[in-house]
Amino acid sequence: MSAEESSPRYMPPEPLPCGGMAGARRSADRRPTGHDLGPPPRAVPILVRLAALVGGATAQFGWAFFGFGMVFVWVFFPAAEWESLVRFRGEMATVTGAVVACEETNCKENETRVYAIHYAFTAADGTERTGVSYATGSPRSRGDAVVVEHPKGDPSASRIQGLRRSTFNLWASFVAIFPLVGLAFIVVGLARGIKANRLLAHGNLARGVLRDKQPTNVTVNNRRVYRLTFAFTAEDGRTFEAVARTSETERLEDDPEERILYDPWNPRYAAMLDNLPGGPEIDEAGCFQPKNAARNLAVLILPLMTLAGHGLYVYFRFAG
Repeated sequence: MSAEESSPRYMPPEPLPCGGMAGARRSADRRPTGHDLGPPPRAVPILVRLAALVGGATAQFGWAFFGFGMVFVWVFFPAAEWESLVRFRGEMATVTGAVVACEETNCKENETRVYAIHYAFTAADGTERTGVSYATGSPRSRGDAVVVEHPKGDPSASRIQGLRRSTFNLWASFVAIFPLVGLAFIVVGLARGIKANRLLAHGNLARGVLRDKQPTNVTVNNRRVYRLTFAFTAEDGRTFEAVARTSETERLEDDPEERILYDPWNPRYAAMLDNLPGGPEIDEAGCFQPKNAARNLAVLILPLMTLAGHGLYVYFRFAG
């Protein structure tokens, strides 16, 4: 028999079931009383987990900012002057051409109309070529002579000298900063949501007393966000602090002592139960339950709309 076969394997404890006969199956010393929280690990309902994961203000703001910002990316990013960075870097050949047509586009740059100037020229190999360049506020007339440039030996990619091949300058690509900011908020929000779910399933419950309340420079819906610091005592007798930031301070000031979930291995890792997204409740069996199922489902609207909307656009734009 090998050493691996002879040594016992570690099996993580199964989450305690909630509802039904769960309370009857718990041993007497682990049975919750009234609305006390059952011991970890706990089975947390999916609606509670989803609300904790994406229902926070940071995550919701991130999804909204990301979804809105991606609209500008699809409009401006492909129309930015990216091609010139690649195809017009080497030695250029020039030839005289003529304007075929000049038309207004639906685009403006700094409140100035962008024009599409169509031209034709004869390449060095004798072939007739056409192209279009874009200019801001400088329309041309049919028949005007223009200098056309193209990579030497490749007249298939050309432009009027001094103009661009795309509707907008390269600066338009900076619209990507908006979804990137939104994505950063999403990542931070998801990290907090993962922390909250970990505490819901494995955290210990303690009672905290408000020690400090300070206003921040942030407002939400014209309400000041406050930083509230609570002191609590862990099972080992040591005192720790839990910090909450919220504009709805009444949720954390309605009781002399507020419920706190903390990591038993690292009590500094803590969160106020009433400040968690979705506001989960503890039932008489000691299990978490969603306070408002419809509200918990509503936090999925922004992420689902963002993913579905932009996913469908990518499909029909590039694969459809």
